[in-house]
Amino acid sequence: MKKFFVIAASLLLSVAAFAQETNKDADGLTQYGPYETNKFFDNWFIDLGAGLNATALDADKWGNSGLAIQADLGKWFTPEYGARVGYHGLKNEIKDHEAALTGYNFFKMDGLVNISNLFGGYKETRFWEFVPFLGFGYLGAKNDNGALNKEFGAEFGLINNFRLGERVDLNLEIGDILTREYAFVRNNGGTYINFPYATL
Repeated sequence: MKKFFVIAASLLLSVAAFAQETNKDADGLTQYGPYETNKFFDNWFIDLGAGLNATALDADKWGNSGLAIQADLGKWFTPEYGARVGYHGLKNEIKDHEAALTGYNFFKMDGLVNISNLFGGYKETRFWEFVPFLGFGYLGAKNDNGALNKEFGAEFGLINNFRLGERVDLNLEIGDILTREYAFVRNNGGTYINFPYATL
């Protein structure tokens, strides 16, 4: 019996060593799962965008729109999953309410899922990609008397990514920021406030 265990252990070690030797690509890099893992400095991206912010107090109460700008720094860990940190904000007016909103700054972190790659497989030359995102962040807003209100918020939306070249894409992003209404608008009677936006 002892001899059997020695032989079995030797075979397992041989198989493990063989797997380590053969689990390499043509460049000698170790592969994990269906994709070769990328290095720390690989697959980073920068987003710069502008568009419109809006405000949804209730289903039938919308505030005025304002200029939206955003900037993000992100990384794709695999062709399907990535993350980004960034800023979204600038102008967003709500009038005719106590402590009316004039603008906000939202610093956030999002998780990204590339649905096109997840279900269609990775294709470098794909023209259009469908990328939902979900995240959270810290929102600071100024009201019309200059006071700064602060609150945590959640963000969700969809990025339509259009490939223009090897290193440049055009994104149409549609999203919404959800936070507590009381932090920004008084005497409306609602619990949450939405800041929908669209940027290019």
